[in-house]
Amino acid sequence: MFINKLLDDITGQLTTSKWAGIAKCSQDTALRDIHDLLINDNPEHI
Repeated sequence: MFINKLLDDITGQLTTSKWAGIAKCSQDTALRDIHDLLINDNPEHI
């Protein structure tokens, strides 16, 4: 899965700043994305 590859390359905790840089989106969008990942996907990679 594409998202798992992205998350595997992150060192430390996933933050909105890190995700906004990877996804090229605002920090507000990054926060919503991370929230959706935690709610809908398997969070053991986060």
